[in-house]
Amino acid sequence: RRRHHLEDPPPPAVTPPRTGDVYFTNNITANPIAWTSLNSPTAATTGTGSVKVANLSGFPNVFYHSGAGNPENRGLIFRSTLVGTTAAPGTNWTPLTLPGGVGSVTAWDVDPNNGNRIVIAGITPGLNTFQIHMTTDFGTSWNRLNNLENAMLSPGGVATFRPLYNQGPTRFTAFGTFWQPSLLKFNPLDSTTIIAGAMDAGVFLSLDDGANWQSISNAAL
Repeated sequence: RRRHHLEDPPPPAVTPPRTGDVYFTNNITANPIAWTSLNSPTAATTGTGSVKVANLSGFPNVFYHSGAGNPENRGLIFRSTLVGTTAAPGTNWTPLTLPGGVGSVTAWDVDPNNGNRIVIAGITPGLNTFQIHMTTDFGTSWNRLNNLENAMLSPGGVATFRPLYNQGPTRFTAFGTFWQPSLLKFNPLDSTTIIAGAMDAGVFLSLDDGANWQSISNAAL
């Protein structure tokens, strides 16, 4: 009796992009997959970064944070359209104007349904204190989320919540300097639902676009 052996088709050939850059493809099923460079921002504060994609006026836009992909690392945020021609390094990117008194960003997120809406945990230069802000117009104006900051600092205040630790757990099994807050995230199905978190304070939930926050965890555990 003849046996029929079924095998998965071979994966498409992939030409790996060069390191130290940002690339996109318009056809993930192509063989080989073609990659187009967006170039990484020349003003980035680190050599590597993390990317997120969000809709803006019906088109995908890519957002780049220069903090090596970790909320433990401070960085800056840039935005580039995936539509149109590429150009010289850095010219595809628009830097996000940060709120006054904020020099860099740790945790952050962009609303996947509206690339003008971004929430950040900002660090004050010199003081190393944190501020949480949200913009709905890509940095033209900012709304400080005081209710969230107060919730994270309550009840012990700065005695129990420290924006910067010189030694503690970071990625995987590593130990080193890390910043708080460590989590900010929009709900992709309902952008008025936002979640935030910090190691010392726990996890918080807003159901009204950041106006009010409630604790949904026990930070003592």
